[in-house]
Amino acid sequence: ALLAAIIGVETVNFFGFSTVTTETYRYLFMGLTIVSTTKGKILKGESLKKLRWWQYFLLATVTAGSYWTISRVFVKFQADLKYNLGRQFSNAGYAAEALEPLSQAVNLAPNEPVFRNELAEAQAAVAISLSAETLAQAALVNFKIVSGQSKSNLAFIRTQAQMEFLMRK
Repeated sequence: ALLAAIIGVETVNFFGFSTVTTETYRYLFMGLTIVSTTKGKILKGESLKKLRWWQYFLLATVTAGSYWTISRVFVKFQADLKYNLGRQFSNAGYAAEALEPLSQAVNLAPNEPVFRNELAEAQAAVAISLSAETLAQAALVNFKIVSGQSKSNLAFIRTQAQMEFLMRK
């Protein structure tokens, strides 16, 4: 019955699409398979006494790798939250207020051209409204970085051309 359930879940994943429910079943069935084949030794802690040095090393490596991966996902999530806040300010017409969260988003995820492009747009908008030369230069630097990161994105090229035209005196 367990084998039939595993085959059923894998068939759904192969022909359909993976959902939270099917993934929950997958891990539940894997756990049931482990428990039924080890006869509960893992739950009692007996198998931990029999681990060799390389198994401890592998366990430590997997744990460290998992921690690093989760921390990177958390950093990307924080950058996305900052970007979203800055974008909301920018769309509402508050470009000056958008600078700080967008700068934080770019600092957290410097290789994300969408974040940097939005920051450059906000810097250009503030530079235009305040005639601030330093912000205009910062916007141009960010536009050049975006151009290097994403050479073929026409939306970025269009935005850069519009802002450079508007910043021209």
